[in-house]
Amino acid sequence: MIEGIIGLAALIVGAAAGFFAKRQTGREQAEAAAAEAERIVREAERQQKETLLEAKEESIRIRSQAEAELKERREELLNLERRLIQREENLDRKLEGIDRRVEALTHRERDIEQRAGEFDDLRRQKIAEIERVAGLTSQEARDALLAEIETEVRDDANRRVRAAEAAVKEDAERRARNILSTVIQRVTADVVTETTVSVVPIPSDDMKGRIIGREGRNIRALEAATGVDLIIDDTPDAVTLSGFDPVRREVARVALTRLLTDGRIHPTRIEEAVAKAKQDVEAGIREAGEQAALDAEVPGL
Repeated sequence: MIEGIIGLAALIVGAAAGFFAKRQTGREQAEAAAAEAERIVREAERQQKETLLEAKEESIRIRSQAEAELKERREELLNLERRLIQREENLDRKLEGIDRRVEALTHRERDIEQRAGEFDDLRRQKIAEIERVAGLTSQEARDALLAEIETEVRDDANRRVRAAEAAVKEDAERRARNILSTVIQRVTADVVTETTVSVVPIPSDDMKGRIIGREGRNIRALEAATGVDLIIDDTPDAVTLSGFDPVRREVARVALTRLLTDGRIHPTRIEEAVAKAKQDVEAGIREAGEQAALDAEVPGL
């Protein structure tokens, strides 16, 4: 019995000891959990403060940036407004200047119209006075004035034309002299004979004596009438005409050919033949010139 009681007591004591041991362990765990919870709470509070601080700093930065942008926009708007105001002022000044010019032009136009009216009145008075003094109508006076002006213009044009012709002639002569001197130096030997000599065929050498005539009177008469030189040499059946003027040389050729055909060669007949040859050559030149004008499509020269 006592052992049972002792055993029971021991069991109770062991149970109580276990209970108190478990209770002690739970208290320590609770305290550790509370400490951990308190640490977590402090950490959360710290993070919350840091987050709030960062958010506040970010909001301050964003606000500063927004204020700076707003200030810049305001400055731009102010500059734009100032430019618009300046342009408006410039436009106002230009409009005022245009208004002043329009007003001045209007006054000037009125003045011109007034002066034009006065001038017309004065012109009519002068015309009437001139008609009264001169005994002419306005049309007659106008015709007389136009005739006088036409005469003055014609005289002036003639003077100008003569001056221009003199200048051109002087320049042409100077250039011609230069060209001729150059041509003479370069090609005189080859060209002179071709351009200054014409050959007239004769039926026989007996005609040479008849062309020369008694004591050379026929050849002298022919040279005097035509202005060319007759060369009668040993060339068979031919007489040579020499001269720088191609027209005179052609007149001499036509006249000599006609004399040889007619057979009558003496000074009187020579003069008649030369006169007729001149008419024929001039007619041929005129006809050739008219044909050349037609070919060049410039008729009426």
